[in-house]
Amino acid sequence: MRKLAMGRYFVAADLIFAGLMIVVLAGVGCGGNSASSTPAPSPVPPSVASFQPTSGSAGASVTITGASLNGATTVAFNGMAAAFIVNSGSQITATVPNGANTGKISIVTPGGTSNSTSDFIVTASTPTITNFAPTSGPTGTAVAISGTNLAGATAITFNGIAATFVLSSGQITATVPGTATTGKISVTTPVGTAMSTSNFTVATSVVPTVTSFSPTTGAVGATVTIAGTNLTGATAVKFNGTTASFAVNSSTQITATVPTGATTGKISVTTPGGTATSASNFTVSVAAPTITASSRSKPQS
Repeated sequence: MRKLAMGRYFVAADLIFAGLMIVVLAGVGCGGNSASSTPAPSPVPPSVASFQPTSGSAGASVTITGASLNGATTVAFNGMAAAFIVNSGSQITATVPNGANTGKISIVTPGGTSNSTSDFIVTASTPTITNFAPTSGPTGTAVAISGTNLAGATAITFNGIAATFVLSSGQITATVPGTATTGKISVTTPVGTAMSTSNFTVATSVVPTVTSFSPTTGAVGATVTIAGTNLTGATAVKFNGTTASFAVNSSTQITATVPTGATTGKISVTTPGGTATSASNFTVSVAAPTITASSRSKPQS
């Protein structure tokens, strides 16, 4: 009887142990499944707290502070994508892009998009002069001025003397004023004033001369070759006071056309250095008549 009781005791103990093992193994299995089904944390949305400076022109560097900025994929100024560097999870350095307008700064990360609460103000850029040509010449010379941000130019000066000018396709063409002296060229826009790094040399204007012309007579429309000296930069050619069209071939030669209304008299050439008049007259002849074909009525039969 004692052996039977002991046997029953051991059987009961074995059953209890086996049950505990099943519970333990079931617990391990359930724990494993629970861990594998836990979802990954969602990316944290970024936030823009401030930026410095609060205004600037294209090319300016702007420091943006905030939170959760790591992994940023886009930084934009009022919708215009900018180049940038992520310094840390709380700071980004961006460059104001060309074409940007005043507006919010936005940052895009895997967690979402954040916009600044205030606007970044895009200011106009100051002008610069990078080149001008020619670098010397007498008064009246046309000078092409190249640079950046020249749009809206309000004044051009040669060593402080105001000049007339035309702005086209980002380039300025200015005329050396009559009283200009050698010195810097300046360009003024609503944003500021740019000064050339080198001087424009104002050459002494040389008085022109007219030594001869050929032919010495001709009708309206005839071509006349005028010889002389210092004819470069000629601004006017006249036949006895009547303005003619012309072309400057060289410093010693001009080709002009006898204008309608011209009468016999002197030929004059005007340059920035002065006016030269021929010693003899150009004789304006009457054009020979021409006969043109005309229809005649047939005699009636």
